[in-house]
Amino acid sequence: MENIHVENLDIIGFDFGHGETALAKVSSMANDSEPEMLEILARKSQVTALAFKPESGDLVGDQALKTTGITELHIGFKPMRHNLNSLDHQQIVKRFIRKYLGILKQSGQITECDRTLFVVGSPSGWSAAERQTYAEILQQAGMRSISVEKESRAAFLHLKESRTSEVNTEQLMQHVLIIDIGSSSTDFTIVNRMEACPVEDFGLSLGAGLIEEVIFERTLLHMKRKKPDDLLRLEEMFQNFPHFKRQCLIACREGKEKFFSIPELYVSADISVDCSIKFRTLKPPIEFEPCIYRDEMETILSLPMTALNGQSWKNAFRAALEHAKSKMEKSGPDLVVLTGGASRMDVVMSLCTQVFASAEKIIRGLEPEYTIARGLARIGRTDILTNGLKRAIEAISDSMELITLVEQRIPGLIDSLAEPLADELIDHAVRPSLELWRDGRLRTLNDIRPDIESRKQNLLGRIRGEDAGKKLDAWLNNTLLPILADFTDPVCRQFDIPRSVLDLRHRDIAAGVGSIVHPPFNVDRLIRSDEIVVITSMLAGIIVGMASGGTGIALFHLPITGQVIAAVLGAIITGFGIDTVTEVIKDRDLPGFSRKWVLPDTKLEHILSEQRSKFRKAVMEQMSSDSGWRKKLAEDILRKLKEALEEQVEKAVMWIR
Repeated sequence: MENIHVENLDIIGFDFGHGETALAKVSSMANDSEPEMLEILARKSQVTALAFKPESGDLVGDQALKTTGITELHIGFKPMRHNLNSLDHQQIVKRFIRKYLGILKQSGQITECDRTLFVVGSPSGWSAAERQTYAEILQQAGMRSISVEKESRAAFLHLKESRTSEVNTEQLMQHVLIIDIGSSSTDFTIVNRMEACPVEDFGLSLGAGLIEEVIFERTLLHMKRKKPDDLLRLEEMFQNFPHFKRQCLIACREGKEKFFSIPELYVSADISVDCSIKFRTLKPPIEFEPCIYRDEMETILSLPMTALNGQSWKNAFRAALEHAKSKMEKSGPDLVVLTGGASRMDVVMSLCTQVFASAEKIIRGLEPEYTIARGLARIGRTDILTNGLKRAIEAISDSMELITLVEQRIPGLIDSLAEPLADELIDHAVRPSLELWRDGRLRTLNDIRPDIESRKQNLLGRIRGEDAGKKLDAWLNNTLLPILADFTDPVCRQFDIPRSVLDLRHRDIAAGVGSIVHPPFNVDRLIRSDEIVVITSMLAGIIVGMASGGTGIALFHLPITGQVIAAVLGAIITGFGIDTVTEVIKDRDLPGFSRKWVLPDTKLEHILSEQRSKFRKAVMEQMSSDSGWRKKLAEDILRKLKEALEEQVEKAVMWIR
């Protein structure tokens, strides 16, 4: 079969963060390549900020914060559940996106939007409807091809695929907890065994941005004590120019990030973080100077917060970790992975170490602030390749070549299925009757026929599920599936996945092929009365032959009864002929010892073997002549093959890079 066409697209992972925004790019055709970070205004990430200056229009990132003469400023406007349907907020988002797209085009980092797939992250708790609303907003902003994906999935995928990751496949097969700490929320992703990938994720409105807000409030309190006049002027400025307040919040964020990058450097108020901002347009100028050092930060993390229902950030984060731990199937995760820029805060690692003391490993990836962007880019490529892989497997499953392959090999399956049916006829109808006659519990040979007739009415006329499964498995593994590999191996090569992933041999395919245990099976046509007569006549002939031939001499060495039988047989043969004697013998009650002499185990097995061959041939003819059943059997097998291939595709997806 021909290779499936996979569209060649540029994929951009767009991590629209509350605090910062970052973008990563990868090609759908660049197998196993690492997503590269795109630059906006010469930086890999920019503060999520949008400003407007009449002479310049919309500005984003650092330009929005540092350009003078702006008339509006927006920061931290990542779409959230509470503002997703706000038209005013949507307009801010659209302006921000349009400006970003313009910068990307102008810098040559994207060419045609038609050839670009944007994968944008969303909080884990969003519904499908909310993600759809978000996608429509982004499309209206200029992203023509858009996919909105959970940020938690992006974190997991980057962890799995990144060559710089500190974890291996064996560790990912254990109980894994991924914690993505952003400015607006913290997302938890629980993964139990990577292969099955049952992921449960839940998000909490517990972002590091809350810390910045407390820093801001405490700075105002500090000014109230030390510089009350400046505070009054500053608050008046905030009312008249709200964007100045947002600039102060940005200063608090920068101060927080500086502190947690080297916390041991800022040991006292005398050696605090330098993150002040001076408003020189005011006369005299006012300086907003956040006071951030070790003891102060400990106080900030321990203060009750209204947004957290009176809990401190530290206690709320600890409670969230405990909640995540309680969601695990066992006592806790084997592996904890921290992502997101806020994961750099040492308090995060400290609390995780305390709560997850039993974890084998707690890691924070390299450049955690770019994890989501890179993971989103990986999602885009993986999904494109996954769709291609699924289309390739669907093409195989629905192909006339596969249908023909199965139909051509059905006769071989029928041949193997006839064996257990023939065995059922022999073991449950013919053998018991012959053994009853030999043991003297059937009086004459003529009693064998009605006994077999009675027994055959109780036959199931079906193959036991266990036997059918074994026969079908053997047929699949030895006859059909090795040839199916000729179809799947090229797909594995195209998508760079191990051949074994799509190898169906030794998979449980037989279960569910219901038609195989209910073949066309007409017992009356298989064990006919004339067939039974042939068996009894054959036994009578053996007796006559033994009495009249060389073997029969042995009868005269038996007790007087055997000699009498021999004498009687001899007289009948002389007067009436062998055929008449045979019929007479079939109606005679012969003594037990003679029956065992006539039908020893070796002779019994020989007779049964001949009958088994006849039955097997007859069963095969019955099944082969029923075109409706043959068609249903082929359809059942094709359906199970398709289900098995689809199941394996879900596992194969884990290998796509």
